[in-house]
Amino acid sequence: MRGDVSSTLLELLNPEQSNQFRDSYLDLEFDFSECIFICTSNSIANMLAPLIDRIEVIHVPAYLPIEKLNIAKQYLIPGLVKEYSFKHKNSQTETTADASSDQSTTDAL
Repeated sequence: MRGDVSSTLLELLNPEQSNQFRDSYLDLEFDFSECIFICTSNSIANMLAPLIDRIEVIHVPAYLPIEKLNIAKQYLIPGLVKEYSFKHKNSQTETTADASSDQSTTDAL
């Protein structure tokens, strides 16, 4: 299928086809039989099962919401307070940071 990343990867990772891969856009043949492919994804939930069978999945954990909040409190907020002369109100900052951290975590899921 043209433009389908999963189908293209399946073709590239197939040892019988990787030495004769034809790029439809460039209309050229490539030999990928000795290549290593490194790909990233936020989730493998929607990946094709045959593709997952042909790749080595390495899970890299992300920051937890509490870790994001602590980074903001320790590093980001003090810098912004200093740079923009914000008046630091501790309770309002914590409430806003908690809400932002929860929302961005939800958006990422």
